[in-house]
Parts: sequence; structure tokens; C-alpha cells
Amino acid sequence: MINRLFFYLLSGIIGIFIATKYIPGISFSGTYKEILLSGAILGLVNFFIKPILKIVFLPFRIITFGLFTLIINVGLVFFVMGILFKETFEIEKITGLILTTFLIWLLSFILCFKKSWKKS
Repeated sequence: MINRLFFYLLSGIIGIFIATKYIPGISFSGTYKEILLSGAILGLVNFFIKPILKIVFLPFRIITFGLFTLIINVGLVFFVMGILFKETFEIEKITGLILTTFLIWLLSFILCFKKSWKKS
């Protein structure tokens, strides 16, 4: 469980760093400490709050065949980048937000579930 928390933190930090460098529509004006802090907060939110939201919104997830999980992920990334750190991050386009969410999801999938691939 601690390993998984570490990988969520790592994927949040790396994902936000890559997004600020390469994804159009996401601009950053701050220090690297703020990237580390925002990525760590995103990792904690994904580890602790996201499972609760997935349970709360289970009926919507069932109706939409799981696509509502994308809305939850986008909302969490927007909450961290757009509300908590609104002075340092500027989200210009919704496509930048969705690409950032997909990048962070992909990184967390690779880092957190790579261990389970080796067991098979």
C-alpha cells in the first residue's frame, strides 16, 4: 500500500512536470517546488479521495459504462491545478486539461500496475 502511494505521488509529480513543458494550453509560472508540491497533492488526492468519489458516483459510472471516471479524473486535476494553485498554473484550453489528465492516468497506470504484470 505504501508502494502504491509512492507511485501515485511520483506519477502526479512527473505528470504535472511533463504537462507544463509539452502540453499546449497549460502554462506555468512558478518554481519547481510548486510543481513538486502540486504533484504531491495530486498524488494524495488520487490515492485518498478518488476511491471515495468512485464509490459515491458508482451509479453514474455504471450508466456511462465507466466513462464518468474520466470526469472524476479531470475534476481532480482541475481542483489541484486550477483552484489550489491558480496563481502558478493557467489552464487555457480544456483539451490541455484532458491531455494532462490522460498523461497522469497513463503514468499512474504504468507505475502502479507494472508490478502486477510481472506476477502473471
